[in-house]
Amino acid sequence: VTDESSDISRINSETGAVSVSADTEKLISRAKNISALTGGAFDITLRPVSKLWGFTDKAPRVPSDDEIRAALEKRGTARIEITDGKVSFDGEIDVGGIAKGYAASLIRSIFAENGIDHAVVSLGGNVMLCGGRPDGAPWNVGIAHPEKEGDIIGFLTASDAAVVTSGGYERFFTQNGESYHHIIDPDTGYPAQSGIISATVISKDDALADALSTALYVMGPEKAERFWRETDGFDMILITEKEILITDGIFESFNLQDKNFKVTKIGK
Repeated sequence: VTDESSDISRINSETGAVSVSADTEKLISRAKNISALTGGAFDITLRPVSKLWGFTDKAPRVPSDDEIRAALEKRGTARIEITDGKVSFDGEIDVGGIAKGYAASLIRSIFAENGIDHAVVSLGGNVMLCGGRPDGAPWNVGIAHPEKEGDIIGFLTASDAAVVTSGGYERFFTQNGESYHHIIDPDTGYPAQSGIISATVISKDDALADALSTALYVMGPEKAERFWRETDGFDMILITEKEILITDGIFESFNLQDKNFKVTKIGK
């Protein structure tokens, strides 16, 4: 739910250029750049589509094909204009897929300014690791099991990084015996069916990790692997129904708990 007095709400409801805070300007600019980087797999202009599905409402529903088609026409990250502290867009945006990561980066800066060298901040699926443990060891971060609520599928040891996980299990509803999750594929307007059921990104860049966890989920294993090989600055853990794909930079740092899954290392 967006605060009606917020910059985002005003961008969505007002016509023309809207004056925004420096943080909002940076956040939207970053979102635009990551959208371009991912070929649109991450897209903050999908709000008209996600509103149709009503994932934050008490009565979510499956919209019609015509409704989705019309809503898709209202999006387009490239049409967002940012100039001199003002943002204009003739549609609606939703920065939920990157806002926690951006907030984590601000917290990290505050810690640095105040001499805090060791800390963990959890923002619900987003874990910000400041340095390592006071004893010098890395932190131990549990990766949620995408098929068993409350369970951990494995543990990752890491320091001074963001660890962000996105999965369809986080928010979904069932209609006529079919489950629908909240991660929308920008190409179709429907919940992504990419073969990935959980995507975790590890990066020094908190905002990038947040946005990419959604983008990789949408891409699917093959496109995500190719994207990782072509893009610097992150590692990833992709979970499919029977396999866990882990990039070589963190492969030795992952401790599998559910032995029903096969673990495969991805190399450049």
